[in-house]
Amino acid sequence: MCGGLGVWMIRPPQSPTAFRLTRFGDDRDRNTDKMLFMVDSSGSFQRLIVLMAALPAFTLASGNERAAASPAPMAALIRISCGGVAAGGWSADTLAEGGEGYSSPTGVETENIPNAAPERIYQHERFGPDFSYSIPASAPPPGKSYTVRLHFAELFDRGPGQRVFNVAINDKEALSGLDVFAETVGTNKPLIKDFPGVLPNAEGNIEIGFTAVPGHKDENAAINGIEVLADGFAPVYTPPPPQHFLFQDPTQPTEKRVDDLVSRMKLQEKIAQMRYTAPGIQRLGVPPYNWWNEALHGVARAGVATVFPQAIGLAGTWDTDLHFRMASAISDEARAKYNGAIARGNHGQYFGLDFWSPNINIFRDPRWGRGQETYGEDPYLTGCMAVAFIKGMQGDDPRYLKVVATAKHLAVHSGPESLRHVFDARPSPYDLQDTYLPAFEAAVRQGHVRSVMGAYNSVNGVPACASAFLLQETLRDQWGFQGYVVSDCGAIGDIFGGHHYAHDAAEAAADAVRAGCDLACDSAYDALGDAVRRGLIREDELDRSVKRLFTARFDLGMFDPPAMVPFSAIRPGVNDSPPHRALAAQVARESIVLLKNDRNLLPLAKSAASIAVIGPNANDARVLLGNYNGDTSHGVTILEGISRKLGPGATVGYERGCDVLSSSKIGFDAAVALAQKSDLVIVVMGISQRVEGEEGSGGISGDRTDLGLPGVQNDLLQSLVATGKPVVLVLLNASALAVNWASDHVPAIVEAWYPGEEGGTAVADVLFGDYNPAGRLPITFYRSPDGLPPLTDYAMKGRTYRYYPGKPLYPFGFGLSYTQFDYSNLRLPQTVIASQASVTVTVRNAGSRAGDEVAELYLRPVPAQGGSRLIAPDQPMPRLVLAGFQRVHLNPGESKDVSFSLTPYQLHLVNAKGERTLDPGQWQVFVGGHQPMITDGGAADPTCVSAIMKTQ
Repeated sequence: MCGGLGVWMIRPPQSPTAFRLTRFGDDRDRNTDKMLFMVDSSGSFQRLIVLMAALPAFTLASGNERAAASPAPMAALIRISCGGVAAGGWSADTLAEGGEGYSSPTGVETENIPNAAPERIYQHERFGPDFSYSIPASAPPPGKSYTVRLHFAELFDRGPGQRVFNVAINDKEALSGLDVFAETVGTNKPLIKDFPGVLPNAEGNIEIGFTAVPGHKDENAAINGIEVLADGFAPVYTPPPPQHFLFQDPTQPTEKRVDDLVSRMKLQEKIAQMRYTAPGIQRLGVPPYNWWNEALHGVARAGVATVFPQAIGLAGTWDTDLHFRMASAISDEARAKYNGAIARGNHGQYFGLDFWSPNINIFRDPRWGRGQETYGEDPYLTGCMAVAFIKGMQGDDPRYLKVVATAKHLAVHSGPESLRHVFDARPSPYDLQDTYLPAFEAAVRQGHVRSVMGAYNSVNGVPACASAFLLQETLRDQWGFQGYVVSDCGAIGDIFGGHHYAHDAAEAAADAVRAGCDLACDSAYDALGDAVRRGLIREDELDRSVKRLFTARFDLGMFDPPAMVPFSAIRPGVNDSPPHRALAAQVARESIVLLKNDRNLLPLAKSAASIAVIGPNANDARVLLGNYNGDTSHGVTILEGISRKLGPGATVGYERGCDVLSSSKIGFDAAVALAQKSDLVIVVMGISQRVEGEEGSGGISGDRTDLGLPGVQNDLLQSLVATGKPVVLVLLNASALAVNWASDHVPAIVEAWYPGEEGGTAVADVLFGDYNPAGRLPITFYRSPDGLPPLTDYAMKGRTYRYYPGKPLYPFGFGLSYTQFDYSNLRLPQTVIASQASVTVTVRNAGSRAGDEVAELYLRPVPAQGGSRLIAPDQPMPRLVLAGFQRVHLNPGESKDVSFSLTPYQLHLVNAKGERTLDPGQWQVFVGGHQPMITDGGAADPTCVSAIMKTQ
């Protein structure tokens, strides 16, 4: 190779032949010579990776064969970008033991600073209270040595004395009490330290250790870049002969490979593998791995990716087949990003293959800020969507996982956000088994999910991440879970710091691991060494967790040659590709719910001469994306989508009118004036991430206290309706909105959720009739929070469509269409005896437009004669139970038979002890396009078909 930047990957032969790399002599521009040697163990063999910049030709010689020319001097043995990816001839951070990575986008001024690294090096750091690097270095010629050059820049702390640490080289103190901020007099300014005369230690390594000085605000050390420079000689790096361990043999069973690998690990190495920033184990050829990744509705936080609608909108599709296709596309992009990152030596956060999605907690209360991440309020719908997502993510290859999906947060986790680190949720045994656990059980039994995340909160007095009842007795013993459990981030520290369940970190870590939590999303498991020394936990109990973790990595193909893993061929071109954007638009269309359409105002005619688009969410690309989202290459706003629909002669005017939250009415006059001169008005309102979200996200507490439109949005809406122009209200939100005035006075209302990158395209397709809406509400829209139990009360009585006694604004399962459907010919067995039951109904499109229909099957436990049936005193039976749904497409006049299978599980009732039993009794079976409206006397809804079925 001549010039430029290249990568050589040289696979040694099976015999232990030593290689040496030599270069022909050349006088050209020796000042630019850069060379890095690094051993990379991948699968069952080792590779010598040589990165070159502006280098002349090389030859390879082995054994005693002489090189064609003597080697010329080289500038560096190794350059490491600490905590970050490789950049400009520097290697990725692969030689560290301990610590975590941190990155900052803030620029660092490197001009006029001698020996400065590229700016990108200073934007990444490895930090931690105690971590080290072990760099292989061949013995230099007599009288020669290495210089260790360390690059620092304070990225996080904002004052002197906040972070102070020591640096040792080969166990000798090199820097004492280093305060980078104090020396540079600022943040994001480089500091470079040279240490000449360094020789390799007896093991042939240069050890560089970093230790925080206790007593300061930030008890962490930090390093941004490391160089080991050869002082006027050419270091020839000879990789050790390849070691052939059983775990490197892909023909061996995974269990044997994992056992072999773990048997070779030291205690501290095992402990280090039990945190999400798992360091590499160089002597065994184990690369580092960061377990934290997100893919709630698209690959998140890893650059450009397809952004699908927020999870609550995905539930609004009521379409598991589409959901599976979407998850398959997401996992394609996940693999593509991983493949590209590994090729660049990037083992950093958000580029792994373990995704902490889906969130399958029950959205029991509309005030909870994270409800947007869930599939709604119903356990059955949530379970069905979860299974489809998990299967699409994990793939169906008989040997390898495509990625690992993670069902979270087990369990009983749905607010309050502000109390989540200290809160003790106390559900009854009935509510626990009937509401809070079924979706997780479906994820395990039907979805075969390979990872589960524990919750922050306690459940009936025991922190969820230390609960043997949840993590062992229920998850593993009853459901047969075979994967690993990860804590929510910081939840292990909460065991002693928030819940005061343990006395200290060592007790908390031991409690969590013994209960079944294998991986900590923080550094809390660093205390496990102390726990072992104190007899709080045995090393073989740690082995169990480490084996579970490595089983996942082996099943992902991380220790096998890429050619054996089918997903290794997926390339970055799939990310946000045209087919995936088209799929995002389709998912968004199917998620949209038509809430109101008086006098068939919708669909709108494209021939309108002038349209006013008004509202704080009309031209906001950020609100399309929800949370836990990726970066789209282009988000189509509602304004843009509408503008694309109309012909060249039409006029689309826009005014924001008001802010989502502000009380200012400064924009009212302009908005009303635009409405008055337009043919019709499309108002885009709702809420945003500034209103609902996770604790601390965007500076908010997370939960809402009011369900109405915030700020002065309702006032603006009333002013626009008062103009007398036709008004269509489009809502962007992810939780229930009490739009009571709009429901009474606005002729057409469309619920679009946070619709993803193609949201504007989908909304315009629905508004102008290019798509017939069929989405259904996965949550109840209440008229107000009045009458709902407190958010801290985890009893289900009075919550969700199953137990709420009042009249909602829009019920769970509701959604209109531009056509009409009717149901007939219901067929089902009269009596079921502990077996599966088949229910079939005929659905007909009785209107003039083609469209989708969502057929919904509900069960109603018929009260016994003379009174209502109770689970226990003050614990009512559910009003209704969703037990089946199918989304079908019908042309005008077309009919289809739709069949449902009711399992014995669905016909079993949970009793007061939390036991699921098949009791003799009667069920009223309803099938229709919405939740049946049940009168006080139990009369059937005439728009549904129904019948009685007995169980015995």
